[in-house]
Amino acid sequence: MKIYKDFSKTEEVKDVIDLGVVEVGLSKEFIFYVLNDSEWELVDLVFSLDNKEVKIVSAPKTLKSNEVDKLILNYTPDVTIEKKLYVGINIEGVKLI
Repeated sequence: MKIYKDFSKTEEVKDVIDLGVVEVGLSKEFIFYVLNDSEWELVDLVFSLDNKEVKIVSAPKTLKSNEVDKLILNYTPDVTIEKKLYVGINIEGVKLI
């Protein structure tokens, strides 16, 4: 699985997702693109994030081999910080062989 910032798959997300700075009281939605780069269909996908201020709005439940689908996140900070927020993501699922 790979995650990209753009549908054209030119900007891959490495290790953590950069959500930048969002002011307290505001929300910002982010769209990423998840690619199943394996040769198998992946099912029962579960996405989790390591920050409670970031919520998953929409994520694929299944992805066929080489299929791309949107991952939509919403960031609503409790406080404004002056540095970018980097969020770790974990993806689990079952591959159909």
